[in-house]
Amino acid sequence: MSIAVEQSFGNCPKYIWTRDIRPPAAPLPLAEGTRIAFGEAAAGRIISSADTFFIATYEKGGADVSHRGGMPGVLRQNAYGSLSFPDYAGNRYYNTFGNIEVSGRAGLFILDFASGEAILLTG
Repeated sequence: MSIAVEQSFGNCPKYIWTRDIRPPAAPLPLAEGTRIAFGEAAAGRIISSADTFFIATYEKGGADVSHRGGMPGVLRQNAYGSLSFPDYAGNRYYNTFGNIEVSGRAGLFILDFASGEAILLTG
């Protein structure tokens, strides 16, 4: 696999947290993903405690992956299974929202750094 970056935009460092992540002493077995319902407690716990998540969008010109962060709870689970988050002033580009407006699609990667669990949502 190779990745070629054609454009890169800086992010405002205000909500990018420094983390002390160390690799395990021995290789871990490969984990298999498990489907869970959006309303399950495990999903709610990861979502409500998230202080960082990543959002991927696509438009004919290419893909964009952006960091979103804030204090824990920055990502809120609303009624009817929707999520919301504030749009803080970051790099002052609107690639993410522009791509969503054009394509109507996005993917979220929400990681619990303490447990190593993650949620991957697409839609």
